Amino acid sequence: MPGVRGFIDSISSTGQEAKDAMEEFFRGNELILRKDNTFDIAVFKHYVHGIWKYDETNKRLTLTDDAGLLQPIVWNVENFNNLALQIQIDANNLQKLIPSFQYSTTGYSYLLKNNVFTFFLSRNGDIYWQDKNDPYSKVNNLWRIKPNAPETDAQILERVNRHLKFCKLVIKDAMDKGYLSFNWFVTPLIINVHGAGLRGYDDARQEWESNFYDSTQAEKGYKLLRQSVLNSHYKPDETKLNFENYVGVIDGLIENLGK
Repeated sequence: MPGVRGFIDSISSTGQEAKDAMEEFFRGNELILRKDNTFDIAVFKHYVHGIWKYDETNKRLTLTDDAGLLQPIVWNVENFNNLALQIQIDANNLQKLIPSFQYSTTGYSYLLKNNVFTFFLSRNGDIYWQDKNDPYSKVNNLWRIKPNAPETDAQILERVNRHLKFCKLVIKDAMDKGYLSFNWFVTPLIINVHGAGLRGYDDARQEWESNFYDSTQAEKGYKLLRQSVLNSHYKPDETKLNFENYVGVIDGLIENLGK
């Protein structure tokens, strides 16, 4: 996440400044408990889909990873109602959820000194009538669920294609929300109204590898993105909003992917 140092300075203050800094830093991070007992969680750039179970007697919320990559994660429920949820987790359980790439990129390194973490969640009013329109649905996050076996070149291409379509969905969703945040997921892309660029691979590698079977396949995915960026040429439409131009940039990347 960008702005980690400034975030830490802000939350050391009190009042509205600290509250605003916290909300901006964690914008896009969500825990979604669905009525069918599935959950989606996006935190510290990590996404997990699975099954949730609430033990009302012991007030424990258990999240079980659908992909089988993580041990069950247990949260203590401190308080909940129709509008808010307060949950607590110890360091051992939280570390199951934190991705293995550089903690410094997510801000988690600043929390390592703590043994217990309390999360205050408020109800989100977003409504998506179909999974395909929901940025947090599993179908739109398959690209960042690490495969448990090597993938073919065609599968790597599709993984990168899903990544680009996800970025497009996030931007289109931002048109309704009025704000755009790329802080909550991994991408080496840099988007502006004139086109796209990429972070250097040495800088992006550890995060980007978390989406692939291994470092070799991650580098293949990065090279596909780089070639698409080199082949794409976007002329901004000054009659459109910035977000609309961003969508045009992504469309060009999708069109040139694999060429």
